[in-house]
Amino acid sequence: MAKQLSEFVLDKRILERNLKKGLLTPKELADHLGKLADATDKAEVIKVNVPGAPEGEA
Repeated sequence: MAKQLSEFVLDKRILERNLKKGLLTPKELADHLGKLADATDKAEVIKVNVPGAPEGEA
């Protein structure tokens, strides 16, 4: 049976550290990411105007 991964171990801000410490294996991470639902249909495009940025690069 697969171990239950906590939100702490999967926290994106400290993911690399948890991989290096062995709290999470690359296979466990890949398995977890593979189970996530595709939410691209819920995404919202936000246009940001950056003063001084070339056209189309903001």
